Amino acid sequence: MPPRSMRTYVDVILRVSSGGTETPKAIILPDGRTFEVSGLTTHSRKQGGEVLTVHIGTHTTHLYKDTTGWNGPRWYVVMRGATAPVFDGVEGEWMP
Repeated sequence: MPPRSMRTYVDVILRVSSGGTETPKAIILPDGRTFEVSGLTTHSRKQGGEVLTVHIGTHTTHLYKDTTGWNGPRWYVVMRGATAPVFDGVEGEWMP
């Protein structure tokens, strides 16, 4: 049976331009691990939020912004399994 995917809310360090554009610089998991975002490929809107395709080292994954909550926007990633982190199919550590 494949690992179960789960939405995991994360902290995100952002650069916000004077025009309001948000650019993620780092993703911080609930366990404290921090992953530096080395690039941003796409940024699109979807119902209830936004999805960004980001690069972390040599890996590409998605970072989601949920704008439907009562307490304001929240960021999340989709993780699979409980033991080894897997972000959109990429296992293991991303940062040296």
